[in-house]
Order: sequence, then structure tokens, then C-alpha cells
Amino acid sequence: MKNNKKLCLAILSLLLLIRNASFAAKEKKYVLSSPDGTLKVEISAGNELAYQVMHGNDTILSHSNIGLVLENGTIVGKTPRITGERRRKIKDNIESPFYRFKEFVATGNELDLKLKGGFGIIFRAYNEGVAYRFYTTQSSDIIIKEEQAEFNFKEDYTAYLPYTTNDKKPMAMAYQNVYDITPLSKAQPKLAFLPVTVDCGSVKLTLLESDLEAYPGMFVQSQQGKYGLKGVFAPYPAKTDFYPWRKQEYVTETTDFISRSRGSRSYPWRVLAITEKDTDMPVNNLVYALASPNRIGDTSWIKTGKVAWDWWNDWNLKGVPFKAGINMDTYKYYIDFASRNGLEFIVLDEGWYDPKSGDMLTVIPELDLPELIAYGKSKGVEIVLWTVFNVLDSQLEAACKKYADMGIKGFKVDFLDRDDQTAVEMVYRIAEMTARYKLTLDLHGIYKPTGINRTYPHIINFESVFGMEEVKWTDIKNNMPLYDVTFPYIRMMAGPVDYTPGAMRNATKADWRAMYYTPASMGTRCHQLAAYIVHDSPFTMLCDAPTNYLNEQECVDFIASLPVEVDSTFIASGELGKYIVTVRKKDVNWYIGGMTNWDERDVQLDFSFLPEGMSYTAVLFKDGVNANKQAEDYRKETIRIDKDSRLTLHLASGGGFAMKLELCPVHGQVTGIPEGKNIPSFYQKYIETEGLYVTSSGKVSDEALLKACDIISLMLAKRPDVKAHMVKKGCHVMIIGKDEETCDLPEFAHICNCEDSIKYWNWRARGFGGAPEDEFSSSCGEENLLALPQDKYVGENILIHEFAHLIHTVGIVGVEPDFNERLEALRQNAIRKGLWEKTYAVSNKEEYFAECVQSFFNCNRYAEPANGVHNWVNRRTKLKTYDPDMYRLLQEYFYEIEIPIHNVVHE
Repeated sequence: MKNNKKLCLAILSLLLLIRNASFAAKEKKYVLSSPDGTLKVEISAGNELAYQVMHGNDTILSHSNIGLVLENGTIVGKTPRITGERRRKIKDNIESPFYRFKEFVATGNELDLKLKGGFGIIFRAYNEGVAYRFYTTQSSDIIIKEEQAEFNFKEDYTAYLPYTTNDKKPMAMAYQNVYDITPLSKAQPKLAFLPVTVDCGSVKLTLLESDLEAYPGMFVQSQQGKYGLKGVFAPYPAKTDFYPWRKQEYVTETTDFISRSRGSRSYPWRVLAITEKDTDMPVNNLVYALASPNRIGDTSWIKTGKVAWDWWNDWNLKGVPFKAGINMDTYKYYIDFASRNGLEFIVLDEGWYDPKSGDMLTVIPELDLPELIAYGKSKGVEIVLWTVFNVLDSQLEAACKKYADMGIKGFKVDFLDRDDQTAVEMVYRIAEMTARYKLTLDLHGIYKPTGINRTYPHIINFESVFGMEEVKWTDIKNNMPLYDVTFPYIRMMAGPVDYTPGAMRNATKADWRAMYYTPASMGTRCHQLAAYIVHDSPFTMLCDAPTNYLNEQECVDFIASLPVEVDSTFIASGELGKYIVTVRKKDVNWYIGGMTNWDERDVQLDFSFLPEGMSYTAVLFKDGVNANKQAEDYRKETIRIDKDSRLTLHLASGGGFAMKLELCPVHGQVTGIPEGKNIPSFYQKYIETEGLYVTSSGKVSDEALLKACDIISLMLAKRPDVKAHMVKKGCHVMIIGKDEETCDLPEFAHICNCEDSIKYWNWRARGFGGAPEDEFSSSCGEENLLALPQDKYVGENILIHEFAHLIHTVGIVGVEPDFNERLEALRQNAIRKGLWEKTYAVSNKEEYFAECVQSFFNCNRYAEPANGVHNWVNRRTKLKTYDPDMYRLLQEYFYEIEIPIHNVVHE
């Protein structure tokens, strides 16, 4: 009997071995390729769930195991059983407001593998990289003990690792550090936060994540003894406490699991961005493309822009008649500075409420916030309030309602300093509630972006960068010029960056030192200017003190003129860790910024990307000849550029350059009146632009005709259909000479028909729009076009106003017959809101349109209080805040460009 039992056990053991061997032999493999076939993901399901990634014939990611370990003992990925397979093609047409592209298309291939037990995994392959995510279809909640995420490489490649800065609590820090550039075999055992890049020789592979929600973020750690990294995740908190100085919440105890959530859900995407060229890295869109789409619907209320910021310069004003600090005088000064320079915001940083109290509903007595908000609005400047994540979360709806009702535009939220699941859930709660109350968000002290700015587009910026605040206390060994040409390639793949540039104190490597109250940047002035173009940053700071900018007005003017929302972006040239040249397009204009590390170098600019037949005026800021010794030395030049142009620029040590290219209208030369034009003999001069023409007597300078031609051409650049209709109708402009009277023009003989009428009209007007009606003409004075001393319309451009009438009444109405109904509805709505009281704009729909067009093009007269004709809304940024509905209407017809005019517009 015993022998029989032994025989049975032996047979059973043999059968089990045969079964297991058979199972292992039946390992299933699946291959998924990118649309262009360059990338392939090979997934294997045998004893383990694993994958590898190939670029062409080169294996860049070796066999790497992945899985989930559940609290109930289930290991998703251990001897997986595939129960279903589904493939599909991906083509997402993505609208991306406030991103580096206004819109883009993401195409890829997807493989969905269903696993036994209510689990699954989705792989995607794009030309730009690969990604995978787990999903579960359980009926009850799931607790995940850990996630297995390996990233194994076949060779000892170089990695760019930003390590945690907190050795005692490595998962509690601000996600701000320089990169340790090291072979994988020599990587420290410390945690590194994402994004992380590995240089695989033929390509670079960057690890990111997308669609992080109700789950901890991923760190990576060296796999000691291997050429690889592994994912590490923050445990789920068990207890928290608060630091006393700003009531910031921190974790004191943790559980033995990483996530607890509903059983039917998808988990974050693990993203491997793969780039053959360094220049493709900053414009890789996988994180944004893989994130959940917009959940808030309408985005028209979201406002981006530039900020006069207080904290970096420590409220450190000089030469003012009041004590600078967190008080009304100081903040009104910041508002005045912002308004004067066309900046959209100020931020009230830490101190507007008592940080130790943890109560953001109670403002310190030194500030009258309603008065400050009203003052800001009277100047076209919005206010954003700083706070701490958990402080806002604890008073969430009350704070949102109170400050939204008061007129605050948004919150700068700081000091999360963790990415465990409860911290991530806090971010989503705040995003949801602030969207409900139409408050924008700038997130500081937070983990890397994971695409939440697609899901909640009112999150317009993130910190998670070793930015300008570091110069207040860091060491020169933290090489910021090196970092500045490294993070745009790596960190910006994840999303926009609030680096807070704009220092007007600049220092060479030999001279720089940390200074808290009067900080200076490492590198040159032009390195700072370039940041406004190189960085994806739709909500960006001017970090220095307003009084420091007083002597640097041309730098301020240049920064203020740069758009924060663009149509497209590409990297013209660059190399990770060495230099970068970024090109952005907005409407018809282009913006180019470049910067280098501490090594000076020459860069060649090739403008062959410009449209054929177009010419541009380029305003260039470049390092001065002495910038290697005096970092503030720069030179400003204005040059003419077209697609055949080539330019070599020398970048000093830690240097840079910045330039904007503004379209020059294409038109002919000033000539005599062409034959057959049926133009009155009074006129002796003529110039044409694409079928529209300008005339004058022989007394008017050619310069005035050329200027008029530029203005009307640029005004119509966005709507060729409107222009074509105006050409068909014979629309044109007449210029009244500086030494001529209005009634000298033969077109006005019908109103200048007696001595009194002549006297009146010569006094009353120096231009008309759409008059006389049968002439389809507009007119203006030479003295206003050229801002000559006898101009009586100082501070505004009359041709823009009068030609706006012609665009409206002839052009737009000609192609859109119902336009006047839309316009009048907007005017009536503005009247109901109390807008434009005591101004010419409110008198009728025609003047409403023309006056707002003047403000849209930054050329209306400033008056405060309103004087019956004008008010303070004389610039585009103010119009956008004051009458956003009209601003959006004008966007349909006009590019947001700077028309080159001579008029000096005040305030």
C-alpha cells in the first residue's frame, strides 16, 4: 500500500512538471507597431507579463516585467491568462488651448489584452513613443499593495536622474532638482522623480506618466547590479499632521499598500517617449495626448498672461515714498507697473493671510482686498492669490465662492510636496471646484505634470522645476545654465513650466553668488529674455522688482510683447545639455529664442521655414560684445528677414538671444495716379496693397502713404474673404495732408457746402470711416499717421478707427449679413453690465466696434475717469479683461499682432 502511494505521488509530481512545462511552452507573444513601423512593442504572457521595445532592429528596452500586486494575494501579471485581444487604430484630433500647439493630431495603434479575473492591459504605439496602462473591471473596491514596473536596458546607458532632495523622507519634497548625469550602473540608490531620460545611443527614452488620478505618482530607482530602473510608489497615508509655520499637511504614518479605489477603473499610463533627435524632445506630446479630455467644457473664461510678481524680489522696491511690503501702497504700485506695461496679472504671494493660521478666508488688516481688486480692474489688471494646497482644500468651496464673488481671477497653490494617492485626489478636488467657480490655477510645490492640464484646462501652469527661486539660496555647483538647456528637453515633455524668469540683475559664472533679497540670475540678460520663448509657460512671471525694470524699459517692452498662447512650436536646433533654439508662431508672427550653457558658442539661424514671398521686421536682442565679463551687456537690433535669410549669432557664456519677427505688409511703391482709375485730379499720389489703395495730394509725404498701407494690410491679414469683398467694392483710403483741411478733399464737398459747414467740419474731424457711402472710403490726417507735433489726437491712431468702420460696414457685413445683429446684441449686453459708460463706444454699434478695434490694436486714448469719449480701456490686455465678449468677437476678424504705428499710447 505504501509503495502504491509513493508511486502515485511520483506520477502526480511528474504530471505537474509536464503541465508546468507545457504551460511555459505556451507563452503567448503579441507585437504592436507604431504607424510608421519604426517602433515595436513585443508583449509576452507566460510565467510573467513582460514587454520589450525595439527601434528598428535595435532593442532599446529589454525584457521588463510589469504587474499589480493586490491585497487579496492576486498578482496581476503572474502566469497571466489572456482571454481576449482587441486592436484598433487611434486618431485623436486634439484641441489644446494654452498648450505648445493650438491643436494637433495624435495617431497610434492600440492593443487591448483582457486577462482572466477581471483585469486587462492596454498598450499603445505612436511614432513618438509607447505607453501602457492596466485596468480592472471588479465589482468591489481594490487595494493595491504594489505595482511592478521595470525598465531594463541591455547596456550601461547614461541616465538623467533628478533625485529626491529629502533623504529622510524621500517622497516628501518639492520635485525640484538638477539632473545627475550618470551611467545606470553608477546611479545612486536614491529615488528619482519623473521625467527621467536614458540616452540609448541611437535614441533617447524618457519615462513619464499620464492620466494620474486616484493613484500615487511614480518614482524610479536604480536596480542595483542591473542596467535598469524600477518604479516605486508612495504608500497610502495612515496619519498626517501639520507644520506650524504655514499649516502645510505632511504624512506621519503610512499603510502597507499604495492605492485603494473603486474596482472598475483605468490606471495611469506608463509613458516611454522615444526620440531620434534631441530637437523632438521638447515637442513630444504623448503626456497631453494620453490624458483624459476636457471635463469642464467652455474654456472661454480662462485667461493666461504675464504677472508682476512680488515674492522673488521680496517686495523690494526702491525710490518710492512708502515702506514697501505686504500693504496697499506696494500692491497698487505693482498694479500700476503691470497696467503701464500691458501685464495681465499680479500675484499676492505668501503673507496676504497669516500663514500660521491656516485660514485663507481672513485677510490681514494691512490689506483691503476688495479695494485692491477694484483698483486692479480699473487698470485692467487681475489678481491671483497664493495659498497652500491643504489650506485651500480645507476651506474649498467657501474660499472659491468668496474670492470668485469678490473678483479674484485664480489661485497659485503651493506646498503639496507629495504625490501619494490622497495628495493626487486633493489636486483633483481643487481642480473640480475652482473650475466650477471659474478660477484659474497655477500649481507650485507639486509633482510633475501628468496631463491634468488637458483634463482641466484652467490649470495653466506647474512648477516642479529647478527655477529662478533657487538662485536666492543655491550653490554655483548647481549649474543653472546647464540645467536651463537640459530641462526643456526632459521636464517640458510633461507639460508647461512656471520657471519664473525675468531677472534684470545678471551675473557671469565668476561673479555670481546667491543673494536672498537682491537675487541675480546665472548667465546673461539675453538668457533671461530667451526663457520667455523657450519655455512653455502660459502664465509666466516677471520676477524682478518693478523699480528694477524702470531702467530696463526696452527689455520690459519686449517681454510684454511676447505671446503666452501660440499656434505652433518647433525646435530649430539644439542638443540636450548644450543649447536650444526654439521657434513659436502666433497668428502671422514668429518668435525665436535660444540659450546656451556656460560654454559660449555660435548658432546659425535658417529662416527657410518662413512663407514664400513674405518679409518680416525682426527685433533682435543678443548678447553684447562684453557679455562674457558683464552679463547685463546686450545689444538690440532691427533687421529685415525673409525665408532666404541666414544669420549667425554668438552666444556668450551662459548667454542667449531672443527675437520676434513681425510681418511686413507686401505692397507696391508710391506712384502717380494710374490711368483709368477715375480718381479726382486733386490726388497726385497712389499706392496699392492687394487691391486696396491709398491716395493723397502731392503735399503728403510718401512715408504717410506707406504707413497707411501697412496698417490696412495688417488689419485685414486674418480675413482674406473680408478683404476680397472690400476690394470688389473698391475700398480705399485718402490722407489729409498736415497742411490741408478736411474740406479740401473733393469727396467731402457734399458736407462742406457753405462757409459755416466748412468751418465746422475742418474743426470737427480729421478723418471719416465709410463716408461718403458711395465712395467706400476712409480718411485720416497725415499728422496723426506720423505722430507729428500738430496732431490733435495724441495717444490714438485715427486710421485704425476709421478703417475699422469700413471693415465693419462694407467688409464683414458683406460676407456675414447677420453680423450687425450679433454686434448689437453684444453692445446691449455691455450696456446692461455698465460697461463703456461715458464713452463714445456706447453711442452706437458702429462706434462700439471701431473704438474696441482701437483698443484691440493697442492704440486708443487713455482717460481715467471716463471723459465722455474715452476711458482707461485703451489696450488689448485691458479689453480682454473688461469686455471679454467683444474681445472674442474681434479675435474672429483680427490677428493679435502689434501694428507698427508712430502714436505713443499712454498708460
